[in-house]
Amino acid sequence: MEKEKIKNFLIFLTILIIFIFSLFNKDFRNKLINFTYLIFSKTGKIFWNISLKINSFFLDFKNFSNLRELNKKLINENLILKQKLIDFENTKEENIKLKKQINIDAQKNISLLPANSWGFSTIDDTIFINKGEKDGIITDLTVITENKILVGKIIKVFENFSQVQLITKKDFSFDIEINNILGIAKGQGNNKLIFDLIPSSSQVSEGDIVKTAKVSGKFFPNLIVGEIKQIEKDERSSYLKGEILPAFLKEDLSILFVIK
Repeated sequence: MEKEKIKNFLIFLTILIIFIFSLFNKDFRNKLINFTYLIFSKTGKIFWNISLKINSFFLDFKNFSNLRELNKKLINENLILKQKLIDFENTKEENIKLKKQINIDAQKNISLLPANSWGFSTIDDTIFINKGEKDGIITDLTVITENKILVGKIIKVFENFSQVQLITKKDFSFDIEINNILGIAKGQGNNKLIFDLIPSSSQVSEGDIVKTAKVSGKFFPNLIVGEIKQIEKDERSSYLKGEILPAFLKEDLSILFVIK
């Protein structure tokens, strides 16, 4: 009993020391966070695949009278799964999407890095990708989908993963164009986006496509932002404003591209 108390105390003391040290040492804290990400990202996939195999076993058991044949099938599937995990970064799906290559026109120093995403959050309008410092990722890089649709920008980088701020992040703003008319887009949080500073005399209507502006300093030009969902007209104002439906909400965000 006494040994158990001492053991629990030592565990508690170790955790406390690590916690206190992480508060005052940023590099250590980032390494600890990165280590946690690696553990959970791998174990999460393992548990998910185990659950799939269990379901598959009971379903297949009904269809196979020969247990040896079923066992052989499961072994083969397990080998295939392991190979997929090893070659995950080079899957056929990624290669196909890479070949489509968003046409960021003739800038030879531009490259696109594919990344898998996870942890989509509507609370703080962020998403995580499995690329980090080891892949040459730095803050402020633009993140898009295969269809040239703007998702956001890198705001925090760890060794093996990065955090992406969505364009709908509250108080985030950037330059846009609607029918070649300059304006500004503003994030409202919770996946909501509005436009403002479009001259009231402009010919814009609901359904018009919104793109990043050619003069924008934050993003590459001509990336699709979304479409006008609603327009608010105020006769006392010289400008139109309204709501934008972000295009990335209609996209498959499982694979994204970082513009390097």
